[in-house]
Amino acid sequence: HRGIENKKLLLDNRELLDDLKKLNKSLEGKVRERTAELKLAYSELKELDTLKSNFLELVSHELNSPLALITGYLELLERDFDSFDKSELQVLLDAVNRGADRLRKIIDDVLDMTKLDAGRISDIFTFQQTDLLAIANNILNKIQGAAAERHLKIVTKTRSEERRVGKEC
Repeated sequence: HRGIENKKLLLDNRELLDDLKKLNKSLEGKVRERTAELKLAYSELKELDTLKSNFLELVSHELNSPLALITGYLELLERDFDSFDKSELQVLLDAVNRGADRLRKIIDDVLDMTKLDAGRISDIFTFQQTDLLAIANNILNKIQGAAAERHLKIVTKTRSEERRVGKEC
């Protein structure tokens, strides 16, 4: 009786061992799969980090250029203000204003990019219904004279049911 129980116990242990080996192989496969996924994600994150670093380097360069122009002209004005006549001062001040406008545009562009990245496109653009035919006619009216001078004829064809696009359409 004891021998039969031992054999049964031995068979049960073998089955459990086989099940454990199968589970172990399955788990090893899942670990390999997840490791591959993590390596891919890590690679993508490294690439994004590189892109971010390149972007920041570019932005800092783009910001530094007009800032250097502004500070250079301001230092010149500060040092030699009395030696400039009114027209020369105006030229320098115009250059400073152009540099400041360029800085403002770069900063606005960066802020717009952050809004786009955050999914806030409506903070940047105003969506409204637009009459495409009116826009096309406006453009045609502007180029009609130049086309006529070159002996060109502009021909257009439209379908009136397709003239409006926008948020409400």
